[in-house]
Amino acid sequence: MHVHASPKPRAFHGSVDIRATSAKARLVELAEEIIQVLAQDPDAEIRVCVEISATYSGGSSSSIRPAVTENANQLGFRSKVWE
Repeated sequence: MHVHASPKPRAFHGSVDIRATSAKARLVELAEEIIQVLAQDPDAEIRVCVEISATYSGGSSSSIRPAVTENANQLGFRSKVWE
């Protein structure tokens, strides 16, 4: 009797919501506990995508918009939209 091995998974996809108040620590934790483990396989092609969404019930202040836009430009954001 020949037993077939289950095929190895070929991809991992995951998403998580992070509170803004703990973002720095949680992003470091994700890098250490997930990304570094995935990267242990030299054949792994890893893509990390960060999405940020902020809403303001009374509208964003005029001082926040230019600072965030400039920082997003400097950090290489592909998408940055104010509505």
